[in-house]
Amino acid sequence: MPGIRNNMITCNTKWIKRLGATVAMATLIVGSAWAQQPPIAVPASNAQVISAANLYNEGKTDEAITLLEQTIQADANNGDAYSWLGFLHLRAGHAAMAVAPLERAQQLKPNDLEVQVNLGNAYLSTNQNAKALATYEKVVALKPDMEEAWYNIGNLHLQAGSASHAIVALEKAVGLNAGDAFAWNNLGAAYGKQGDKARSAAAYGKASDIKMDNALFARNAGFAYYVIPNDDRAFEYLSRAIRDGDTDARSKAALADIHLRNGRKAEALALMGEVESLMGKDKAFWYNRGVLQTEAGDLSGAESSYRRALQIDGNDAATLNNLGLIYYGQKKYADSVRCFSSLYNLNKQNRGAQMNLAAAYLGNGQLRQAADLWKEIVRTQPNRSDVRLDLATAQWQLGEYDNARYHFAYVLKSDPTNARALNGVGMWYHRNAQFSAAAESFRGAIKANPNFVPAYNNLGIVYEKMNKRPEAIKLFEKALSIDPNNAEVRRNLERVRSQYKG
Repeated sequence: MPGIRNNMITCNTKWIKRLGATVAMATLIVGSAWAQQPPIAVPASNAQVISAANLYNEGKTDEAITLLEQTIQADANNGDAYSWLGFLHLRAGHAAMAVAPLERAQQLKPNDLEVQVNLGNAYLSTNQNAKALATYEKVVALKPDMEEAWYNIGNLHLQAGSASHAIVALEKAVGLNAGDAFAWNNLGAAYGKQGDKARSAAAYGKASDIKMDNALFARNAGFAYYVIPNDDRAFEYLSRAIRDGDTDARSKAALADIHLRNGRKAEALALMGEVESLMGKDKAFWYNRGVLQTEAGDLSGAESSYRRALQIDGNDAATLNNLGLIYYGQKKYADSVRCFSSLYNLNKQNRGAQMNLAAAYLGNGQLRQAADLWKEIVRTQPNRSDVRLDLATAQWQLGEYDNARYHFAYVLKSDPTNARALNGVGMWYHRNAQFSAAAESFRGAIKANPNFVPAYNNLGIVYEKMNKRPEAIKLFEKALSIDPNNAEVRRNLERVRSQYKG
């Protein structure tokens, strides 16, 4: 009797490109406040302020601050004293103390560029972003070609979520100073927030090309090109980032993906090994690593990787499928059943999962469960002859002989030379002692497939019962020539030879 052919769905082990959702977002570089040159054009008559400036230039900042405070106490409308006092507090790292004197200086000297710049810096350093933005807008109104002010305006808009305004300001910044890598980097972030991937990648690339030793700029450019995708440029910048000391594991993970997309599987697997300890909660990483390990023949490693992926998301269909296939190939049928059962329960319309679960049930000795699944498949897909034949064979083994015959005969209606179906009908005739009809069916199976061993074996058994032992012996010998390790056929041959003395 023929064994059931396990109709396992083959594994689709392509790289699932989900790393794009887990790679690091481009990191925004917000320029820290810079201090303008000291206030200038102090009138000669303002001797106290001039003296304070000289103390500062001699490195005596504290003494200069004290002198300016004394000057302000004596003259509350001395705008130069307030301007210098705010500037010195900024230089001393006391931004919070700089705000009040600079605000007073702005009241007294509303069109003084240095006052506006330093007040904007003070606001920026104390996280008063709205006030900083308004102040920098006044700066560029006074001096439209001040690149630093446009840079800070762009960054403040970017932090506030206004990418379009940020782009306007940062484009002005790079227009005034095309060598400002920080401005190009942040312009890349602004383009990215607007969804302009091509311009974002180009701007990040300019930043990295200007400062080729900056790992962050290179990583930002690499990821921007990675999501376009432009593998060549992404590989260039991500490789540069790693050479420059980038330690973000996702950079190597993205490089591994690029290697794989371009057929460099060994390189991809090596990189994934380097970052394994840093990718604990990244489901896509473990799934993808499992795919690579499977293709490299490391099934133990693949099993481990898929299990890690399922620890993160136990309902991931692709992982359940591939792990189930590994278990099946290793004849760990109970484990395979668990995987395919979970997969099938996620979606009862998944015929691939249903087929795989049936095959796993069969391997695990759960013939009834396998038959029930096959029955459901042929109910919805009546022309699936392969499944119908497996169902028929399972029903035969379960003792449901008439049901089995029905399915064997059903296949013969559309495929009258199907060897498995002819053999199955022949078995039914044999069971009902209709030996001539059985022999005709078995001969038909052999004619349809001259290498179909079960038909030779079964026809030999029929001939034995019809007292055609020489013919039976020849059939068993032919079957063994096709399948020398078939123990059942060998036993039949030895039995008939022992009984036949001719």
